[in-house]
Amino acid sequence: MSRKIVQAPGFVRLWFGLTANERLYIAVVLLIALIGLFARHAHLKRERAVPFDPAELEQRGY
Repeated sequence: MSRKIVQAPGFVRLWFGLTANERLYIAVVLLIALIGLFARHAHLKRERAVPFDPAELEQRGY
């Protein structure tokens, strides 16, 4: 009775096919993206909502 060899999904094979430097570059890019997302979230969380005033738009000439 022979067992069938199960292959890993494509992304797993590609990940292990990368060199150490390529994995490091991907990790750095992902880290920068996560830092940016966290900074955006923190900024938007601290930002106060300004009530909408239609008269202000009329004064500016929009």
